[in-house]
Amino acid sequence: MNPNLRLPFKRYEIGKVFRDGPIKQGRFREFIQCDVDIVGVESVMAEAELMSMAFELFRTLNLEISIQYNNRKLLNGILQAINIPTELTNDVILSLDKIEKIGIDGVRKDVLERGISEEMADTICNTVLSCLKLTIVDFKEAFNNQLVADGVNELQQLQQYLIALGINENTIFNPFLARGLTMYTGTVYEIFLKDGSITSSIGSGGRYDNIIGAFRGDSMNYPTVGISFGLDVIYAALSQKETISSTADLFIIPLGTELQCLQIAQQLRSTTSLKVELELAGRKLKRALNYANKENIPYVLIVGEEELSAETAMLRNMKEGSEMKVPLSSLKNNTLNKYFTTPTTL
Repeated sequence: MNPNLRLPFKRYEIGKVFRDGPIKQGRFREFIQCDVDIVGVESVMAEAELMSMAFELFRTLNLEISIQYNNRKLLNGILQAINIPTELTNDVILSLDKIEKIGIDGVRKDVLERGISEEMADTICNTVLSCLKLTIVDFKEAFNNQLVADGVNELQQLQQYLIALGINENTIFNPFLARGLTMYTGTVYEIFLKDGSITSSIGSGGRYDNIIGAFRGDSMNYPTVGISFGLDVIYAALSQKETISSTADLFIIPLGTELQCLQIAQQLRSTTSLKVELELAGRKLKRALNYANKENIPYVLIVGEEELSAETAMLRNMKEGSEMKVPLSSLKNNTLNKYFTTPTTL
């Protein structure tokens, strides 16, 4: 690491990455990843800040998420307390990390295939079942182990920050979330869509205090925490949404009334907060309506010479397919909104 960097150091990067393992919906071999990292902060406040950023990001994208979190100190301490040999710890963690996908029976089968004895496999499964009923603070009493105590302390601190940030209700403590990779030294978390349209995580991360020192070869501890998002999987989630954000609130179609419609559009743009688009391409009515439909514009204002002479315009609700005449005076005195059945702010 550059010794001239002032800590804490925050950075982000967006680039192409590749993954090993099975490929399925929302899980690609090659994808664009967005990384955010904080170096030089020992406090789990850094984790809370990154988790808060994730909620803000997905709120902006109109995607509801939940974040599962854990601490590797807690998980390693549990395995240490039930006398799992150090050389087998990572194998057991890899099995436990899949518990939501394969269930407790699947975990037992998986650890046996990794060379764990049947007696040890039974101990692991019994421990898992007992731990699922525990709250964070309960783990200290259940396991007389320093790593467990350290993990619980960090988890409690993190939970306090999540409560203060108002995001705790959308987070889930999962004592067997591991993230698989051995580089993690503390907090780990994974992001999931609440609607379950994509079952894989759409983001993840955690604390990896030893990784920079390992690359530098000095074995020093550089407190580091990060989070990453798969851009491709986010795009896939957005593509599956039934409602696509509209480009405008109102589309004005002139039928031989271009000059007047230009004035109407200017009036609405300057006196309301409506996003107004005017048909400029000279398309026939049917093609113009098709355009509005494809762009998911909720309302269309049709202004023909006949309507103009009657000082009215035709307002079409694109979702319902209904039409009604509205007085042109409503455009001048900002009362057009009362004719909208879908809330639109003036």
